[in-house]
Amino acid sequence: MSSSLGRVAFVATGDLQLVTVADKSPAAVPSRPPLSSSSALVVYTPSAAKPEDGDLEIKL
Repeated sequence: MSSSLGRVAFVATGDLQLVTVADKSPAAVPSRPPLSSSSALVVYTPSAAKPEDGDLEIKL
């Protein structure tokens, strides 16, 4: 449904609409880095609670 110039073809029939778009070339999509580029492992360790944090007093 697209022309040789890369234009988009559009067909409308009642409530039905059909739109075709030219295929994306691989050059248009950014390449991903290789999967084996890093083997880093990140582990989250929560910090220990400070003892003075438990005795907070709020006065209104």
